[in-house]
Amino acid sequence: TISPDREPVFTIAGELFSEEPRLEPQGVGGDAQGDQALSLAVSSRELREQLHGALKEIAFSAGEAGLRSEGLSTVLAELLRLEEESHALRGQIRLLEQNFERIRFETGEQETMLRHAILDLRMRRSQRVAKLKERSAPVLEGEVKDLSFQIESLETRLFEVLAERRDRTTTLNDEIQQYQHASTRRDEELSQAYTELHFLAEGLRTSSEAGSLKRLFERVDALSEKLQLARDRVRFIRRRG
Repeated sequence: TISPDREPVFTIAGELFSEEPRLEPQGVGGDAQGDQALSLAVSSRELREQLHGALKEIAFSAGEAGLRSEGLSTVLAELLRLEEESHALRGQIRLLEQNFERIRFETGEQETMLRHAILDLRMRRSQRVAKLKERSAPVLEGEVKDLSFQIESLETRLFEVLAERRDRTTTLNDEIQQYQHASTRRDEELSQAYTELHFLAEGLRTSSEAGSLKRLFERVDALSEKLQLARDRVRFIRRRG
């Protein structure tokens, strides 16, 4: 389990590597403009993932080729660690979110059984009360008191079950929010780490006039241009909307 409380490491901002805000289609049944913005946001994320992969390939290839870049291996190691932590945090969030259904199922079954039992007892008590109106009978009076006691006990238990569900749900929601905040911080750190990796990788460009490194830099340039165009289009659609 990854603790959600570790502090960020990198402080370099990198707009090109940051996540786009979540965009949802507007209007009933989906709006054409919202659909287009959402599609572009997904495209931006895919392009960013490809760009990240290309930058890591450059770092690995540079090491295999014996090219030296001060800090490159350190940043790469930190980046890989952050990615592993980010993946673990997301997995923990998914695991915790599954507990919501388990809580609903467990307490829901108890709630249903208790409510049915209470309704049944109330009906039986009503029948005894109706008979008491016709004639006084100590036995019936005793049964009414006994049924009232049972109803009160079950109502108390129902209140406890509902309170337990509320408390468990609140605690779980708070825990999930902590991990979500931690996941957001890791994503920010990853964005900053990729920005620094890109900066350090650029220092190797002059040493990559041929071979696989040259092709990787060409790929980085093409992906960077496409990503910037996609981001600009998303911003334009948001401003127009």
